[in-house]
Parts: sequence; C-alpha cells; structure tokens
Amino acid sequence: MIDAIISIMDSIGPTCSAVAAIVCCVALKQADANTKLIKHMDAKLSANDLAILRSKIKERADRCIERGYITEEELAELDGLYDRYYSMGGNSFIRTLMDKISKLEVKNG
Repeated sequence: MIDAIISIMDSIGPTCSAVAAIVCCVALKQADANTKLIKHMDAKLSANDLAILRSKIKERADRCIERGYITEEELAELDGLYDRYYSMGGNSFIRTLMDKISKLEVKNG
C-alpha cells in the first residue's frame, strides 16, 4: 500500500505530492487509531466471553455436584466449555470445580 501511495505522489508533482503526503499521514494515523480501538474492543469482548464461560461452567457444575452425579452428556459439555475457558486464560477456580466433577458418578443420558 505504501508503494502505491509513493508511486501516486511521484506522478502528481511536487505541490500535490506535499498535500498527498499530509493526507496520507492523516489517513495512516487514523488507521493506527482504529487498529488500537479494535484491539481494545477485542480484549473487552474476550473478557466478557471468559466471564460468560465461567458462569456457565459454575452453574452447571454446581447443579451436578448438588445432585451427586453427572450425565455423560453434561460431562462432555463441561469438558468442552472448560477447554475453551482454559484456552482463553481462565483461572484455577474452575479447574477446582472440574476436579470435583471428575469424582462424581457418571450416569448414562
């Protein structure tokens, strides 16, 4: 992209090149600001996703622990949720719940 801008600036003459350079600098600054904003928003969304996963895992794990068993389907679902939670940087609190879940009796369906 930079090479294309330089090529255009070279072809339009010195006065226009100066104006074009200013315009390009402003555009690049705005693009940099947009990139920073997108990264910030992405981090916020990831934190929200992590909180939602934590809540779902805790709710479902607590229900299973309270009744004293877990179904195969629930175990598979919790394992999948935990894998995503862990890969996003989740903490050991949920690992402790998963350890408790692993000690429960597993029932079919």
